[in-house]
Amino acid sequence: MSNIKHSLRFKLIIGFSIIVVPLVILLLYNNYYASNIIREQVADSNKNSMILYSNQIEAALNKETNFLYNIAVEDPNIAALSQLLDDPDEYYLAKARILNTLTRYHRFDNSVDLLFIYSVEKQDLFSTPIKTQSYEELQSIKTSIENLVKDVRPDSAYFGEWKAIEYSEHQYALIRLVDTGDDFYLGAFVKLENLMIPLDLIHLEEGFASFVNNRGEWMTSTAGIDPHRLNASLALESNELYQVVEKDDRNYIVVMNPINGTDVILSAFVPEARMLKNLYHFRKGIIILSVGVFCILIIYLAYLNDIIMKPMNNLIRGMRRIKHGNWDTRLHSSGSKEFAIINETFNSMASQIHELKISVYEEQIKAHKAELKHLQLQINPHFLLNSINIVYNLAEIKNYSVIQLM
Repeated sequence: MSNIKHSLRFKLIIGFSIIVVPLVILLLYNNYYASNIIREQVADSNKNSMILYSNQIEAALNKETNFLYNIAVEDPNIAALSQLLDDPDEYYLAKARILNTLTRYHRFDNSVDLLFIYSVEKQDLFSTPIKTQSYEELQSIKTSIENLVKDVRPDSAYFGEWKAIEYSEHQYALIRLVDTGDDFYLGAFVKLENLMIPLDLIHLEEGFASFVNNRGEWMTSTAGIDPHRLNASLALESNELYQVVEKDDRNYIVVMNPINGTDVILSAFVPEARMLKNLYHFRKGIIILSVGVFCILIIYLAYLNDIIMKPMNNLIRGMRRIKHGNWDTRLHSSGSKEFAIINETFNSMASQIHELKISVYEEQIKAHKAELKHLQLQINPHFLLNSINIVYNLAEIKNYSVIQLM
């Protein structure tokens, strides 16, 4: 591992990566930052639209609330109802006069779907006409209102603000009650779908608007966002402009604004893909660029391997062979001019060193031969003198048989 870290190939890869990787990261971060800026700008624009329309809804509902309080205080027929409980005819006429008043007001101001009055003692509910798509829907509305007012307590939140109820499966409405003080409740009922503003008026660009409750649950007839809920707490935080949710395999930027005086939140859903269309192309371009840079890096390394690494490795192998005594090692010519010169110089140096070593060996052999010859020249006279001296000594002792043998 240590040898790899100190190799030229590893250093080239690291050097190239140090330059390219930060550039790619910078491009990706720039795209991410631009996406967030666009989301915030779109969210801020739609937030203003949500605030404007929320204020309109709030004003309309407050107007209906004021009307309920005014009629509860000023209408003599309502005050007389509690005194006419024992007189069915007068009670019925008073009911008719109250309904005429409510219907006449409702004819010129249709902010709500129906107005009603309920007798706690007689458990009698009567209301203005309501347009429904079916008889079943009409019955479900009346049943929901009756069930609510029968069980409601005087300290209930329905007397303090508009509350959302589910009057049918996945069908929601707002309802508000006013206590007249004589065991009679005045009330108003408005379906949430009738409060929805047309999408083309708030320019959501293929998006849509919806109501959610304070738990983030979907409250419109459109299919909800499953399995996720919206984070309704963000609607109350001024520093949080939007959240991102997924619906039908598409991401939406969700902008929410609570409607004062109610327990519902108005939400706008803007398709993220449409607003970030150009940035998505740019992001794809960055990814393609990154892949292209990676391919270029591979080609670049292959090219460097061919023009630098292979000649360098051949040179290293040649040097190792020379080191181990293989003096016949020669390097082939390289396509690179610089390495061609290096290889030629290496071959020349190897030849010269080989020849020089042979010359040294020859000189050493010659020196050994000369020394041997010199020794031989020294040995011959000594041998002759020694032989004569032995013969002389043998003659003195008259040992002629040994002399004859010599």
